[in-house]
Amino acid sequence: MAVLAGRVAMVTGASAGIGAGLAAMLAAEGAKMVLAARRERELERVADGIRQAGGVAVPVVTDLADDGSLARLLEAAQDEAGPGGSAGQQRRVRGVEAARGDHDRRVGPHLRR
Repeated sequence: MAVLAGRVAMVTGASAGIGAGLAAMLAAEGAKMVLAARRERELERVADGIRQAGGVAVPVVTDLADDGSLARLLEAAQDEAGPGGSAGQQRRVRGVEAARGDHDRRVGPHLRR
């Protein structure tokens, strides 16, 4: 049984290197993957590889320095998680808000110099 079956995992930098490898490993364990990177062609290649292996992959071209781009990424992850009733929806919305706040605190200063 896949350890991460039914779970959603998001990997940034998923178009190559460690990010692509991590995405493939998580997908092999059953996670539905939301893949983020700036390079669309390479990101699609990684997503196609995961799908060909029987996994689920949603590629989202993302620039983490752009708030709109980050919002689209978080929405894709939320959409992939699926409905969970009103309590589940509230938890997911709070999670997206927390993720945005966490991103701004940790990564924002390095991206917005």
